[in-house]
Amino acid sequence: MRKILGNGITLRICDTKNSDSVCLLLKLSGGAAWESASNKGITHLVEHLCFRRSRNMTQREFYYKIERCGGYLRGATYRDCVIFEITVLKKHLSETVNILRGMFDENGWTYEDIRREKQVVLRQLENSGDITAKQLFYDFFCKSRAGECILGTQHKMLSFTKAEILNQKALLFNPCNAELIVTGNITSEDVQLVEAVFSNILSATKNCLHEITPSRFLSRTKKDFHDYEEDSDRSIIAISFDVDTETVSRLSAELLHCTLGQGLLSPFSMRLREELGILAEIESGCEFYNFGGIMYFIFEVCKNDSDVLKEELQKIFSEQKTKLDKYAFECAKASFSERELSVSELAYILAFNDDIVSHEEYMVRVNSLKYEDVCSAAKNILLPSNVTVNLYNL
Repeated sequence: MRKILGNGITLRICDTKNSDSVCLLLKLSGGAAWESASNKGITHLVEHLCFRRSRNMTQREFYYKIERCGGYLRGATYRDCVIFEITVLKKHLSETVNILRGMFDENGWTYEDIRREKQVVLRQLENSGDITAKQLFYDFFCKSRAGECILGTQHKMLSFTKAEILNQKALLFNPCNAELIVTGNITSEDVQLVEAVFSNILSATKNCLHEITPSRFLSRTKKDFHDYEEDSDRSIIAISFDVDTETVSRLSAELLHCTLGQGLLSPFSMRLREELGILAEIESGCEFYNFGGIMYFIFEVCKNDSDVLKEELQKIFSEQKTKLDKYAFECAKASFSERELSVSELAYILAFNDDIVSHEEYMVRVNSLKYEDVCSAAKNILLPSNVTVNLYNL
């Protein structure tokens, strides 16, 4: 079921009869893509602070409340949303609902809470030195603020005031921006419980969030290309492709990404790792927004192997655009379809695919994808006009 509560919260329930667990995933619109230049990183800090204190419970009390029912609360800040997810056995549903409901209330954050959590984020900033991945997203968003680092900068992190943080928290936890997804063995009584608990949150004026569509998306006049040099014995090639979701389905693009770079039989793995032995791991991913998506691959090798890597990547992309590896495709599709989805995995599928409403519908879509569909996706995506390249120490 899908229902908008009186205060604006969107409730989505997907019943999976054969599960002993339930997953509650709270998705809040907003986040890094809507931050101004002056408060970049503040949404991520708010997400962190939600684990520091809740409903005036200390961090220790809050963690005890979660973990004594066998749960694990996870939070993550994306460019266009923030999520909080917790999975527990069905018998703990009522406690879990109230844990997420409490996040909308006054947390009682103290100046000391804020100081300590800023230090945690500062340590993260110190360890987030992957300039190639940052540059790929910065280019994808046409060098706008939406493409800047989700964590912000050290200077901005230290400058955030308590008032600014509380204001951002109120904007983020606006019921009109909230979507609650519940998956698992859900009864009608469970639905009534969830509705009752979340309906009593006071409604607020809806945020006016502007579109984050890059003006140049899929209409580049030139290839984006960046080269970095440093005294290091490691080289990196980072490559990304725009994905036009009006011509290529998200699922086809995800399946293409997995076919190329995931699994033992993927072309990148077989050639670069198994045959040539120049690569240990491949960092890759697909991310989608309301206007399209980005598919990226990051390869790190010894500097002496950089020329070989460059030549091999050109060959592999050219070959796979012409004729996709059928064995790798079959394995990638099996990873989507020949496994049992957990309630948590299903919740994320629903959260990031608004047009999918059930596990059955998702499986129908996966199983309907043919080899020819993903070959067509490769021809539409693996184009020079879509590509961004970042070279590090080549």
